[in-house]
Amino acid sequence: MRGNRNAAPVANDKNGTQIKFKDSEYYPKKQTRLLFLSGGKYLAKEINDRVGFNDARKVISTLRREGMRIKDIRLDDGRKLYWLEQDNQPTLFGKEAFNG
Repeated sequence: MRGNRNAAPVANDKNGTQIKFKDSEYYPKKQTRLLFLSGGKYLAKEINDRVGFNDARKVISTLRREGMRIKDIRLDDGRKLYWLEQDNQPTLFGKEAFNG
């Protein structure tokens, strides 16, 4: 036999690593994490639109369980605005190191 003809196609990047497709379970979580790490504030609908799925609140809940400090506030119209709480821990190379 020459393999399963009904199996989803597999693609590899230039290093031979398997590429995760948009329909995989991991993709929405990864993209949502990247949105929050970029420093923005988003409504669940905005996350859904940007990432291309329809369950942002579930992914936010999962990311919170995994340790991301995602904060929210309920707006007057009932929607929630989500953002990542910035870490105030000092870093090894603080801003002072680059100011000369």
